[in-house]
Amino acid sequence: MTDASNPADSLARRLVAEVAVLARLQPNRWVMLGDIMPKLGVSWEEAEAAAQFAAAKPREWIEHNTHSLMLRQAGRDMLQEAQSTTEPSTAPRAGTTASSKTK
Repeated sequence: MTDASNPADSLARRLVAEVAVLARLQPNRWVMLGDIMPKLGVSWEEAEAAAQFAAAKPREWIEHNTHSLMLRQAGRDMLQEAQSTTEPSTAPRAGTTASSKTK
């Protein structure tokens, strides 16, 4: 299980999100770690550690090959899960009715 409050996990999630943006979520598209590092605002060593963390089991969010990164299905799933938990609900709140909204 991953812990988003863990700094290593949090940076790895941000890295995966940047990989997804640069790769345009396309399968088998590699991006360079050096292109992502400035967007994260971290050193090379921190970006490399985040890439290793994101690529390690049981996460396997990305494929990490030297200085290249590729989004894996597990990374797409993690991003979709994170997005679904942060989106506000469009459902009406409990206890509100059409008549109470017009008052």
